[in-house]
Amino acid sequence: MQHNGFRRALGAGLFIGSLLWGAQAGAWGQLGHTVVADIAEAQLTPAAKAEADRLLALVRQQHLSAVASWADNLRNMPDFQALWEQTRAQHYINYKTDDCTYQAPRDCPDGQCVVAAIERNAALLADPKANDNQKVMALMFVVHFVGDIHQPLHNSYRLDKGGNDFPVVVGGRDYNLHSVWDSYLLASRRLDQAAYTAKLSEDLPKPEVGTPASWSGESCAIVRDGDLYPKTGGKKAFKPDAFKQSKSEEWARRGTQGGDEDGEAGGNQDTLDRRYLKKFLPLAERRVQEAGIRLALLLNANLPEGAPKK
Repeated sequence: MQHNGFRRALGAGLFIGSLLWGAQAGAWGQLGHTVVADIAEAQLTPAAKAEADRLLALVRQQHLSAVASWADNLRNMPDFQALWEQTRAQHYINYKTDDCTYQAPRDCPDGQCVVAAIERNAALLADPKANDNQKVMALMFVVHFVGDIHQPLHNSYRLDKGGNDFPVVVGGRDYNLHSVWDSYLLASRRLDQAAYTAKLSEDLPKPEVGTPASWSGESCAIVRDGDLYPKTGGKKAFKPDAFKQSKSEEWARRGTQGGDEDGEAGGNQDTLDRRYLKKFLPLAERRVQEAGIRLALLLNANLPEGAPKK
């Protein structure tokens, strides 16, 4: 089971906090994930907040935002490589068609997708028979995965790895479209976590509660209908093999350092200018808001206050 490694760590009294916070960029990057968590935490019921606090104390943390990127950071934790390999496919979903209607037998037959992962971990949080080791891990996963499922490019039917194989240029620098949506759009505001949380908390939307399946369907429909992909304008076709994951991670890290000025591009990439950022930043921010609201609703429904399990 995916919980065994972490269960052993907790059982041995190991504090893994120093390993959790490596600079990684998953959906929304660290900034987006922490803002999602902060928005959610502010809307928890007293009972859900008490239970979340109790579970967080097991890993010596006080806020959901502190563990919001843990599921991504597993990739850089030597003792947890097996867990990373077991869960890496749970950060996204590859739809088989562009109808964006989730059908588990077709789109997630092995249960290794973000929709099924949220459902499983939410069920663990609500399970009175689950022990604390299982619940604290489920909490950390669900906080992260609810952010992932609201990032449009983590829910796609296209054959470019959610935009990872679609190179673009922003401000004269090489990125891929996925990293632009993970990190660059939000970072272009040049706000830190506290300021961004305050800004997005001022006028929260009231999205339909929905389900993980419907949240994913929304994201997929944005990819299909939202013109996220720039028009190639007759440029040469890009070569996915030239843009490896290591490069993608480098671009994503650049994106967390703030926005750049417009720049010229060459080669086979499309240039995203200020018009693209102006058009899609509000959408990215709304998806972060919706993720925070829905994460709170999910935790309120599945984190009843209860006695610690041994």
